[in-house]
Amino acid sequence: MNNFPNYKGKQPEDLRSVPQFAPHVTKLFNRMLDMLDIADDAGKLETESKKLVDEHTTRGTITAKDYEVGHSGLLVLFTRCRQNVNKNLGLIY
Repeated sequence: MNNFPNYKGKQPEDLRSVPQFAPHVTKLFNRMLDMLDIADDAGKLETESKKLVDEHTTRGTITAKDYEVGHSGLLVLFTRCRQNVNKNLGLIY
């Protein structure tokens, strides 16, 4: 967390007390949902992923690799969530 100036010195359980946290999480979640919408198009996904990294690597000690690892994990999580929702809705078996 110390790489993020707004969250420096905070423990995960304290993040909700940081005013910037809720809007940041909302933006992140919406951006990840946008990425999920194009997850089946490797070209678009690669382009958007690079844009996302480029938008954030100028923010200090956070590297492109940090974002690649984090967003890869989130994409897996959201993909699994989407599959579970589709399965529960009877859209896939």
